[in-house]
Amino acid sequence: MKLRKITKLAKDILLVKVFKRKIPIRVKHHITYRCNLMCPFCLFNKKLNQPDNSEMNTSRVKKMMAEFKKMGTKFWLFCGGEPFLREDLGELINYAKDEMDFHCSLTTNGVLLTERIKGDPSFKRLDLVQISLDGPEKIQDRLRGAGTYEKIIYALDTLRKLCIKTTIMVLITKDNLNYLGCLVKIADRYNANIAFQAAGTEPAGWPGLKEDFFPDRKIFKKAIEELIKEKKKTRLIVSSFSYLKMLKDCWPDIPHKIKCYAGQFYCDITPEGFVAPCCAKLDFTDANYHGLGIGFQNAFFNLDNMTGCRDCYYAGPQELNIVWEMIPLRIKTLYRDYLRRKII
Repeated sequence: MKLRKITKLAKDILLVKVFKRKIPIRVKHHITYRCNLMCPFCLFNKKLNQPDNSEMNTSRVKKMMAEFKKMGTKFWLFCGGEPFLREDLGELINYAKDEMDFHCSLTTNGVLLTERIKGDPSFKRLDLVQISLDGPEKIQDRLRGAGTYEKIIYALDTLRKLCIKTTIMVLITKDNLNYLGCLVKIADRYNANIAFQAAGTEPAGWPGLKEDFFPDRKIFKKAIEELIKEKKKTRLIVSSFSYLKMLKDCWPDIPHKIKCYAGQFYCDITPEGFVAPCCAKLDFTDANYHGLGIGFQNAFFNLDNMTGCRDCYYAGPQELNIVWEMIPLRIKTLYRDYLRRKII
């Protein structure tokens, strides 16, 4: 990151943390509910495969991105559903890079990646691809569907050959606790990083979720302790020590101590254009939060204050919260290192 961008980011952090401003530095855009898989633990299970006329069209998405750009957004994440089901995804990536100057990333299940990415140079412009993989073939195919493992491995190989920065995202369930080390080796093989995500506890009330997927608390804690040990030996694991320790000490039902900045530093957007503080609060139907109705700036500024929330264990929001809490120190370190390089 260039010094100019680092300085601007530090200024925005100061405005939010000291002067209580709201600046959506990172936006996570759920670009579609549609998906080619039917994962039983999916956050969007009740809305999967809604007609695409519920989604904002290309023009509206671009206008939304421009509005967030004016508010100070710097990081844009496309996700779903499965974002590769949007035919205009390449066009939107080009717009994010050329017109908005966003750091642009994408989260995918990986099954359609190789087919879509070949011959389309827009996808090579992605700054980061996060791809889901939950275990070796027998585990992956049981959790996500027959044949998915082979396609994801092919996708990882494609990303490696194209030199696109890649992070494997692992959802920890009782099925794959004994295979986390195996997944770290797969990440190493395909020149990828790896991050771990605990099974979500919000929104509550998913039938059978706890019984079917939650690991035993003691076994889970031991597995996280092993991940912490492994992280000390390899840079491949990008889950922070703070997040892993929070999982070890608190998951699934003990309030943690990480301050929440959802709705202040970052937000999520639904396919229809509703603005939510984070992925755990996506089930909005109130028109006051619909960016197409009152404008995305007003929708973002009207979001609830989430600073008191201590019930979320999702990796995305919590890793962001950890970064925002520590970032003044990191900004200082980056600036110091920059000056040293200039002197040298």
